[in-house]
Amino acid sequence: MSAPNKNPYPALWKARAEELDKQNYFRKYEQRFYEEVISKGYLGRHDPEEALQIAERAVNDGTARYHSNFVDQIRDHYNVSLLERRAFVLRRLAEIQPVDYEPPHDLERPPGYPYLFQSLELKAGIYLKFQLHLEEKKPHVLFWSCHPPVLPRREK
Repeated sequence: MSAPNKNPYPALWKARAEELDKQNYFRKYEQRFYEEVISKGYLGRHDPEEALQIAERAVNDGTARYHSNFVDQIRDHYNVSLLERRAFVLRRLAEIQPVDYEPPHDLERPPGYPYLFQSLELKAGIYLKFQLHLEEKKPHVLFWSCHPPVLPRREK
């Protein structure tokens, strides 16, 4: 019987945060957010892996919300209509790995969950961000942006 696999993501998120900290990436953060991202490697109540699962459930059950920026960006950059949105988002979420999480450069309230990844289907880099709003008993997902990366902030 083999030992259970240890989840590698927490160590990877912390290492990424330390690497970004050396580049002064978090200079705009308030002290409490800076301490949170350095200690956990991510911001927010849910880790980036769990956030992806929550987002996928919300899209599947039809409760996900979409900011007008998100709708405009997927139309303008990927030629996605409103009728194709759900399938497009589910395919992108399936491509994202938890290690693709990148702490937000600029903070909103609540902080978003940004992911920078290479889409094999689209053969392009993608920046996708959503927020988890804690309303009632479960978080509500608001997809905020989806577009080609503006500037490559880090090397993979």
